Amino acid sequence: MTWLAWLRQPAMKPNSHHIGEHLTRLDKLRSVGLPDGIDRLVHQNRLTRMAREGGQMTSADLARFESQRRYATLVAVVLDATATIIDETLDLHDRILETSPTPSSTHPPKPAMTS
Repeated sequence: MTWLAWLRQPAMKPNSHHIGEHLTRLDKLRSVGLPDGIDRLVHQNRLTRMAREGGQMTSADLARFESQRRYATLVAVVLDATATIIDETLDLHDRILETSPTPSSTHPPKPAMTS
């Protein structure tokens, strides 16, 4: 499995293990070392289109691009994957909180004090 395919693995059940997997993917994406603000150098619609195009390609397809286009496509894919993984991680976290018992459901109500 290529690293691009690994990055696209969907979120599974909401648990801490899957959040950890997403955080590992996020670390891998950040280790690419893209400069801060690179996403502001190209219009958002263009980046989205390039990321979509790159996401549908195999590594062999990308290898056939001229180097400048290949790198630009990979940058768009990394930026898009970073945003997606952050969103999915937050969604997993929210789903974990929704399924965890609330304090009121785990403890019976305390009897009222009478005077």
